[in-house]
Amino acid sequence: MYSGGYVCLGDNAGFLGKIVASGKKSSPFHEGDELEMEFSIFRPCVAGEKYISMDKDTIGVYKITGVLEIVDKALKDKRCVARVKEIYDVVKRGSYFTLPIQFEPSDIVSENAMQIGKIYKMHSQRVMASVGERLCVLFKDQLAPKAGTIVYFYDTKDPVTGHEVTPYMVAKGKLIYSYSSYGTAVIMAADRPVTKNLVVTTRF
Repeated sequence: MYSGGYVCLGDNAGFLGKIVASGKKSSPFHEGDELEMEFSIFRPCVAGEKYISMDKDTIGVYKITGVLEIVDKALKDKRCVARVKEIYDVVKRGSYFTLPIQFEPSDIVSENAMQIGKIYKMHSQRVMASVGERLCVLFKDQLAPKAGTIVYFYDTKDPVTGHEVTPYMVAKGKLIYSYSSYGTAVIMAADRPVTKNLVVTTRF
């Protein structure tokens, strides 16, 4: 469902605790490894309950690194034993964890007001993104549109000469998660790769 990558959570990620210990001498962990999760407040250890591990990337942006499943309670209070079910990136001691993020269903939300944002973070190590990939959009000094809102990525420069031209649409996407001024968008269609210099808008 997540396939790794980044998610934009603003300044309140809602973390429940951190990965603190393991029977292994070192991390990173691999699928099937067991570890201890320490909750910031008491929470019962329910076998089979799943969480996602995350690392902070930049302000408001976090990387989903894996899926953890509770298997038992630990000896110390506020700790549970979990098994690494899936790995998307490096799962290690000190990583945060939280409940699985519920991305919005595929319903389209109509957005009447014009909002303009910018690409804040690509969800890969590359400088470009393509169809099916996620990225973070920042709507500075305003709340992000609701999840389900269609967004358009456009350019004002000729890709060959670099000269200013009439704005033209490069790609179309949809917000699948919104929090505060941040939106997580998935690219639905693109005429060329999406780069950070493009402008993002809810109407084109």
